[in-house]
Amino acid sequence: MEKEGEDFRELFRTDPQNDPAPEGDPDGPLQLLVTNIDYNDYVGRLAIGRMFSGTTKVGDWVVMVNSAGDAIKTKVTSLYGFQGLERIDLKQASVGDIVALAGIEGINIGTR
Repeated sequence: MEKEGEDFRELFRTDPQNDPAPEGDPDGPLQLLVTNIDYNDYVGRLAIGRMFSGTTKVGDWVVMVNSAGDAIKTKVTSLYGFQGLERIDLKQASVGDIVALAGIEGINIGTR
């Protein structure tokens, strides 16, 4: 911004159509940076994060690398996106999307 503002009004006036598209290869391997964990009574633990590469959908087999460096093959059982604060079902997600994935057994953030 050209000048410092006192509140968020200028930010809300910006045109989101001018924002650059997310960088990453939608045809590359799935890379999701998990930044939060949630829980759902029906689907279990949810890995929440931003996709930096690849595309995924429910039923896809993915590999999670744990803190010990072990590669664990697991299946995406549910896929959610966000609309405001509400979680919505997605058929597919790709680069730049903020998603919640279910089915990733043993997912954690940080080290144990």
